[in-house]
Amino acid sequence: MKADIGLWLINYFPWVYSIIPLLAFLSPIIGGGEFGVIGVAFLFINNIRTFFIITIFCYIGLVVNDSIWFFIARTNIFKKFRQWKKISKHYENMENKIDKLSHGRDILAISLAKLMIGTRVLLILYTGKKDIMFRNYLFYASIANSWLCIVFVLIGIIAASGFSSIIRIFKNIEIAITFLIVFFMIFYILQKWISRKLTAKQK
Repeated sequence: MKADIGLWLINYFPWVYSIIPLLAFLSPIIGGGEFGVIGVAFLFINNIRTFFIITIFCYIGLVVNDSIWFFIARTNIFKKFRQWKKISKHYENMENKIDKLSHGRDILAISLAKLMIGTRVLLILYTGKKDIMFRNYLFYASIANSWLCIVFVLIGIIAASGFSSIIRIFKNIEIAITFLIVFFMIFYILQKWISRKLTAKQK
């Protein structure tokens, strides 16, 4: 199940194995959310123990990441950022779309934000600016991230399994890398398609 790259890292740098929980925690924060989770799952999950370790710490990292955006939305810097003409117009359009899609339900708005690409930051900022207490926001984000984290981890495992299988069958790293590129392109396009569908103009 483990990608050969992860095996190589652990074989040549054994200490990497001891910091997998830290890597899993940081991956959503510095790795772009879901892509960070998929990446660390792709590299290091090889048994049920690492599955649970990476899933748990990635989940914590996702919640922390969303919490950071919640507080950023309440800073003076963000207020100035929102006043920029181009940003302000886009932000206003996004608010209207999210209001229609979520019907005022904060937990639904956060879940939608996690499914989208390119607009997630604005969506998280939007929910952060709403008049809700942080503990409520944390509760909503925790629920949304619980199932999405598992989905992202499973995607990483599938990518790693496909990569390793191609290496074993074809003995060709170029074919395996091509598989990865196509796999993640499909994932990106699918997420982009979901984003467009969710933010399409309502008639």
